[in-house]
Amino acid sequence: MDEEQNEEAKLQKFDRKFVLVFCGVLILLSFFLIFLSVGLGMFDEIRLLGPGAFPFGVFVIIIGLSVWLAVQVLTGKGSSARLSEHIVPERMIKPFFLFARIFITVALMQFIGFLLAMVLFTFVQMNFFAETKLKLPFIIACSIIIPAAVYIAFSLLYINLPSPAWLPF
Repeated sequence: MDEEQNEEAKLQKFDRKFVLVFCGVLILLSFFLIFLSVGLGMFDEIRLLGPGAFPFGVFVIIIGLSVWLAVQVLTGKGSSARLSEHIVPERMIKPFFLFARIFITVALMQFIGFLLAMVLFTFVQMNFFAETKLKLPFIIACSIIIPAAVYIAFSLLYINLPSPAWLPF
């Protein structure tokens, strides 16, 4: 019984350290990305907020939430649940492949542009990874309409999305 309690204490200590290290890395990464977003420009001549304003706000919120989580863990007010109860390797496969698809889509944007990359991403996501089976005409329509709507919305805000590298404009 004593050995079991010792193992439990080790797991809780590891969980606390893991959360604190994760928060620290997230805060450092957010500060770096804030620095990059300020370089994009916080204000613009055409509109009130520049292209760096939204990422700046998001990363400030991430820093605030990370500090809050770290304080909760340090003061002991946070949940006493172990990470092993929440991180199950079998359940991590879907998020890993989603992250891989997002990474591939972002990499493709430099070659085929935002619109085509997002059409492909949406099609693959809806056709192969949807929880329920969807009809092909619906998938094709959504794969075209959703990226086009996003492209139009950003165009109305005068924000240029990546275009193919082989196009002269």
